Amino acid sequence: MSSVLLRNVRRSLTYCSERRTMGRRGLSLVEMMVVITLSSMLVGIVVTFAVSLMQSDRRMRSATVASDQLVVLAATLRGDMRLARDVTLHDNAKQLVVTFPERRRAEYTCDSEGCQRKLLDADESPSRSDLFRVEAALEWKIERLRPGRRPLLAIVLERASSRDPAAKLPPLLVYAALGADNSWENAGGER
Repeated sequence: MSSVLLRNVRRSLTYCSERRTMGRRGLSLVEMMVVITLSSMLVGIVVTFAVSLMQSDRRMRSATVASDQLVVLAATLRGDMRLARDVTLHDNAKQLVVTFPERRRAEYTCDSEGCQRKLLDADESPSRSDLFRVEAALEWKIERLRPGRRPLLAIVLERASSRDPAAKLPPLLVYAALGADNSWENAGGER
């Protein structure tokens, strides 16, 4: 009799375990929470990486734009100097004035956004204005390297970092011969 009872108990246990495995097709609440937790952690890591990548891209683009603006400023200043008769500093070295023949001039002014260039006609009316975004421009310096009819000048623009005002950036250095593109002579003739 005990063997019959033992057989019945085994049959009922086997039936219950088969029924439990056959009826279980979904996930338990604990398994679902583990999947949700892991998924949210993965999404958090991916979003953090994407944000840092976008910030890095923005910094690189900003540096590239500033570098391009420095190249354009240097080329413009060199071109102005090659056409000029004189270059002087005004306003505590915050303004560089390039004087052309026929009483025209270009004024380069330093400010927190960069360097502003204004072209003024003989009657002091502005004919053109350009803004070069080259970080914070501090001051201009002029060094006369070689005297003579067409002196060689070195113009230096000291700059500061916009992120850290105490940190100085490498200066912009432009060499040009004053009036090198002019055909006027030392005798005082106009171009």
